[in-house]
Amino acid sequence: MCHELPTLHCCDELDRGLHPLLAEFVISKFQSPETNPGHAQLIFTTHDTELLNMEIIRKDQVYFVDKDRHSGVSELFNLTEFQVRTNDNIRKAYMAGKYGTVPEVDTVEVE
Repeated sequence: MCHELPTLHCCDELDRGLHPLLAEFVISKFQSPETNPGHAQLIFTTHDTELLNMEIIRKDQVYFVDKDRHSGVSELFNLTEFQVRTNDNIRKAYMAGKYGTVPEVDTVEVE
């Protein structure tokens, strides 16, 4: 028996050149069984933290990449590795560094 595999779409920086509402719209089309009956998958990268919203995506769909600033080695991990409730504000937690992937920025005073 032959089973058809879902289509896979990859996009680097999905939000680049798109209005934030359009990025959400594209993601929602892949999430909906009505508009995506073939279960096509969308894998994308983004720096748009507004997309870190569990009204748009599920926590098992969120992966972070953290790069060690000394060795240069990158580590990929899933949001499910953290204690996250469905009503948590994952964007706010991300920006506060809870998931460890926020870059360390040395601020230098400009004279």
